[in-house]
Amino acid sequence: MTEQYNLPPTAPVLTEADVQQLIQSALLSVRQGTFGNLKISGNSFTNLNDDNLLFGLNTGAALTTGTNNTLLGKNAGAAITTGADNILLGTRAGDAITTGVENVVMGVDAGGALTTGARNVFAGFNAGFSTTTGSHNVAIGRLALNLNTTGNSNVAIGQGALQSSTVNALSTAIGNNALNSTTTGDSNTAVGASALANNITGTNNTAVGISALLDCDGSSNVGLGNSAGSNITTGSANIILGRSSRASSATASNEFTAGSLSYPITNVYFGSGALTDPASAYTINGSGGSGLNIAGAALQLAGGRATGNAVGGSIIFQTSDAGVSGTTLQALATKMTLTALGNFGIGTSTFGTSAVTVFSIANGTAPTTGPADTVQFYSTDIAAGHTEPSFFCEGTQVLATGQADSASSVRVKMRINGTEVTLLAI
Repeated sequence: MTEQYNLPPTAPVLTEADVQQLIQSALLSVRQGTFGNLKISGNSFTNLNDDNLLFGLNTGAALTTGTNNTLLGKNAGAAITTGADNILLGTRAGDAITTGVENVVMGVDAGGALTTGARNVFAGFNAGFSTTTGSHNVAIGRLALNLNTTGNSNVAIGQGALQSSTVNALSTAIGNNALNSTTTGDSNTAVGASALANNITGTNNTAVGISALLDCDGSSNVGLGNSAGSNITTGSANIILGRSSRASSATASNEFTAGSLSYPITNVYFGSGALTDPASAYTINGSGGSGLNIAGAALQLAGGRATGNAVGGSIIFQTSDAGVSGTTLQALATKMTLTALGNFGIGTSTFGTSAVTVFSIANGTAPTTGPADTVQFYSTDIAAGHTEPSFFCEGTQVLATGQADSASSVRVKMRINGTEVTLLAI
């Protein structure tokens, strides 16, 4: 049952009797566990059934059997018929909703095109303005999710966040202009002002940081840090970590990059942390096969690439040497070096003039035993300024004597199992 109470047309304010009637209606509603079944419009108010609260010109004008709606503002929820459990606050807020349910819309023209969409939260001028049947969206901020029509399950928080999105779904944009240009790209996550701001159709990207992946329209990229990956345009499947970190090119794909010129990463630790007790070992693997007789992938190590006629970077292996007892962290020392010219040095990174693809070994300490199934190779000094190659083999079945031949002009001295022999070229 609906009771209509009309005030005198010329009355500028409610009379005392009108106020008393309002209070009585409100008290009745409170006793019933509701906020009231009350409509105030112009110079009249209406006590409505079904626990609706309406305030404003044409607010809930088409309401028939809808229940538990709270509508405040001119034309707020004006088209609702059977829609229920909606909260619409602001001029024209949700004014096109007909049967939509459980929507929360706050702000001038927020959710303005929403009709049957359900369980949306729109707050801010024109927030979610174009959404019609989309559901489960959250848009907070001026023009947030402004052009979305049928997209579902999006979260846009911040002015202009997901502003251009039309039908995409499952995207999260937090920060002013985050994912601002995205139209149909699904399943993106952008946290930070202008993160993924110029993405249009790229999907499954994650950008955290101001302007992270700013111009990226590729897919499946991860950018963590302010301006991380901001140079990527169409590249895909990249992981870019650190402030101002960049991919190798705008179209690069399948790269992992950490650090930048301004904020370089100079040490990388794996295992149980940088410093722990006990320290944990770890293994770096290439991809393994899966299935019947599937080969595993190679593990490639590469020095930095040079440009023009400059020399590329070396691969350097370092370990730390034992010092005196204590807690002082040991320093790293280079033990092996592979240069861009293919020279490989153990204990040295120095090679002779014009050396290319040369193996070099520095003088070491001679072994005193031969472990099973091994041949040990090392370098020793004959005298100052004179070295000789040396071997130490398992067992005693190694020829360790040589035949002197004074007529030979080419002789090579070699130490085998501690005995010096001379190889002669005849």
